[in-house]
Amino acid sequence: MNMTTKRNTFVLLAAAVVGTAALVITTAQAGPPAICHPVEIGDQASLPWGSNAFDKKRGYSKSDVLDDTLKLLEASDSALVHMETLRRATLYLDRDTKRATTLIATLMARALDAEAAGEPNALAWFDAGYLAQCYAQVNIVTEGVCVISLNDNGIIYCAILIKNKVGSTQIIRQSITADSNIPR
Repeated sequence: MNMTTKRNTFVLLAAAVVGTAALVITTAQAGPPAICHPVEIGDQASLPWGSNAFDKKRGYSKSDVLDDTLKLLEASDSALVHMETLRRATLYLDRDTKRATTLIATLMARALDAEAAGEPNALAWFDAGYLAQCYAQVNIVTEGVCVISLNDNGIIYCAILIKNKVGSTQIIRQSITADSNIPR
């Protein structure tokens, strides 16, 4: 895959994220938007849930969240279903760093594997980025996972969280200046 194709993939993904956000967020509301405000998905399948934004289904096990989330994401091509499923997964996994790390690492691997195979998957990248944002909004800190973002100056940041022996978290941040031909 050449650099032009890669740039176009990033531009299309950014446009999809902005377009989806514009459709979903129509009024000013309090609270972190990815977490506090459910995405309307009608009767489409997502993780089990109750009747309000934070009403997790009683008896649903955190141990099922990873497999169920991946199956639901694979079965749907709706960005809205992906957003609501990842919002619910985040709320189920709150304070469960091991499972939260496994989920985001799996989503990043899915996106990277598609790139390596020469078949970029914008929705896979969207999932990894959206989950990272959900985690940020509830302060879930994962370990050893690289989260990639492109800022408005065309610089790609890779933040890797590593837990050292005494338990404190270090953030290693590597910046790579993107090709100057990327549209701004």
